[in-house]
Amino acid sequence: MKKLYLLNSTYDNCKNRIVLYFAENILTSKFDFIYKEKFNPYFYIDIPMDLGRKLLSEFKGEIKIDEIESNKIRVKARNYEILQKSSKIISLATGKNIILLEPERQYLLTNNWSYFDTFCITHENKIKKIEDGNDLHLAIKNATNNLDEKERIELGIKLTKKLITYNLLSIKPNTELPNEQILNTLFENNFYKKALIIKNKPIISIPRKVNLPNRGYYLDFSGVIPHLLLKEHYNIGFETINCTCCKPNKIFEVNTLSNSLVEVKFQRNGFYFISTNKQFRYNYHKEDERKENRLIYMHENKIKDLPSGPFFSGDKQLIPLADAVRLVETGDVIITNENNKLNWHCLKQESFISEIISKLIKRLKNIEKSISISNYLNYTNKIINKLETNLAYTLYMTEYALLLNLLSEIPVFMAHTNTKFYTPLVANAIKAIKEDLIVCAAQSTSEIPRFSEIKENKKICITNKNYILDINSYFTKINLPIPKLVVS
Repeated sequence: MKKLYLLNSTYDNCKNRIVLYFAENILTSKFDFIYKEKFNPYFYIDIPMDLGRKLLSEFKGEIKIDEIESNKIRVKARNYEILQKSSKIISLATGKNIILLEPERQYLLTNNWSYFDTFCITHENKIKKIEDGNDLHLAIKNATNNLDEKERIELGIKLTKKLITYNLLSIKPNTELPNEQILNTLFENNFYKKALIIKNKPIISIPRKVNLPNRGYYLDFSGVIPHLLLKEHYNIGFETINCTCCKPNKIFEVNTLSNSLVEVKFQRNGFYFISTNKQFRYNYHKEDERKENRLIYMHENKIKDLPSGPFFSGDKQLIPLADAVRLVETGDVIITNENNKLNWHCLKQESFISEIISKLIKRLKNIEKSISISNYLNYTNKIINKLETNLAYTLYMTEYALLLNLLSEIPVFMAHTNTKFYTPLVANAIKAIKEDLIVCAAQSTSEIPRFSEIKENKKICITNKNYILDINSYFTKINLPIPKLVVS
């Protein structure tokens, strides 16, 4: 069975069809097989069907409108040119955001295919994807056989970055894509596949610079956060937060998120507390009139974080669930179980974020095995070449670094205000998860770091070597990756 790689595609607007180009060699400009298929591109929008038909009445016979669910439709057009016009009319009339992908990417996502996937030709002269048959490293190795060692390594690294990215995103190989757009494209793809709607416009913000000491050791938790977004943990996603099927009946349900607000009654007079939720601290200080009291309290107690208060016995206040639990344990508050604003995650449907992270983690683990095998062969066969000149090892490490960086950036991207996917509910849930993780990790140590040692970029300043031992032990017990030790 001859393996063919999908190298390119075009859309014929006149004949409304996709044309796919296949070859055995990934670097060739000559194709071994060309496949053509009719395809009607489409998009989703959250408006009533009657409104959609009214707005697009001039395209009658050239579009088809299907109701996906209440107030959500799919608009399918005869060709991409008509779809673009339809999208513009609806967007201008309603102000709605529409994810309009190029037809080639739509076709590949609909079929669950991508560039540089491997295919075979069937007896009916059609194409069939070879599941688990994709080996880009082997393809790169074969394509660079005629080059000398140095050129093979240099071209191999360049090709790995390029091919892995295009394969992951299903975008055309000739597309120029800056690094910051990779996650944007990945999210576009999954919103499209899941028929999700972009409901928010980005909030333009300038990130505040975080001043850290020039020298020191820090524990970086950025590699841990993605694992907490998996289904078995918090299952955070645009379609899984505050779902209609899993709303908790009580505060302490398994799927209640810690950024929920619960009403508490304070038991002491003149009481202040420092919330672990930075956004709550800021909002409370902004909205409550007793700013001078809090500033005096900060000065007298030499603290850097804004406190909430003062509260007096019998006062009621909505505070983050994580804070409420902590203050109940110290006897400073009781939970009233009355006016709560709960947030939760779905227990049934896995978010597409969890699906993406699971696939990335699986690929990373497979690479780790391959790297181990490569190292084993390199030394047991007494090969003189250093690892840096071992093509297989270099390609695996290049892919590993690319995927690992992408994995750690997912939570950051989801919480960033300056993207079209920004949703405050999702962003706040991720921030709360980060803060809870840092606090729990700190409390697992023999000497608990102060809040001032927990930096805004989610790193803990290491002032005692016992922190490292205790925290490593803690993360091993809860089956999560150990935070990285960073030297600054």
